[in-house]
Amino acid sequence: MKRSLKIIVSGNVQHHELQEKIQLNATKLRLEGTSEYLDKDKLLIFVAGESEQLDSLIDVIYEGTPKSSIEDVDVDSNTSPKSFRGVFRIISNDNE
Repeated sequence: MKRSLKIIVSGNVQHHELQEKIQLNATKLRLEGTSEYLDKDKLLIFVAGESEQLDSLIDVIYEGTPKSSIEDVDVDSNTSPKSFRGVFRIISNDNE
């Protein structure tokens, strides 16, 4: 069953390798969505796909990277579907 999630990752997450790891795994899992920093301590992810693949991506997020320190992963499944055009992309912020 396809569903959409809004995920906010908090902690020491201001490392491009975390976003790149999430993007790489989302692509492998055939998920679509976006990832962008809200501020230096929060990463916002919108993602859509099959439930099993979404669960696998959440596991990847919890793993983090050697430079990141994940304090909280807030998953909201009550999000309205968005069109991501079949890809997962990183949205760049000017303040990074």
